[in-house]
Amino acid sequence: MKTEKWFKKMLKSFEKDFDFRLETIILDLTNKISKRMKERNINRVQLADLLNVSPPAVTKILNGTSNFTLKTLLTLADALDLNLEIDFKEKESAASKLVYASSRSINVKRRLTS
Repeated sequence: MKTEKWFKKMLKSFEKDFDFRLETIILDLTNKISKRMKERNINRVQLADLLNVSPPAVTKILNGTSNFTLKTLLTLADALDLNLEIDFKEKESAASKLVYASSRSINVKRRLTS
């Protein structure tokens, strides 16, 4: 348990780090691309053909070493028959998270006592 607690604490300390957040987004994108490729039974060479790029370019994308432009993301979405959605959302502050958690706790208690 000590290791898990330590890891969670370390992970929390990186939450606001720009590079960590960027790598998290890249990892999420590459995982979604890989998952969709598997669902559609598309290999790297086939995806390269769909994107009109070389297979090493697809490898670079899937390794997360490519700087994704909006054009690249939209082209990937089209090739994989997906919609691309990009959105900005308010950041949650620690205080708003606490208020949300408290309100959920109150609602659960109400349901349990009703």
